[in-house]
Amino acid sequence: MTGPLLQGINHVALAAPDVEATAAFYAQGFDLEITDISEPGSYRNLLRFFPNGSFVQVLDAADP
Repeated sequence: MTGPLLQGINHVALAAPDVEATAAFYAQGFDLEITDISEPGSYRNLLRFFPNGSFVQVLDAADP
């Protein structure tokens, strides 16, 4: 038998109709700062980093 196939999770991406509310939920629930990497004229793209380097990414589910 070989070792485990999964050692950990790098990130989870969520497409949400309300990016701000979803980002705030994870920021408050896990005490994480929000990093906005959105580009002008594009979808909202927010990241919340955990201390171990993994992160939650929240993208806008609606068309810009």
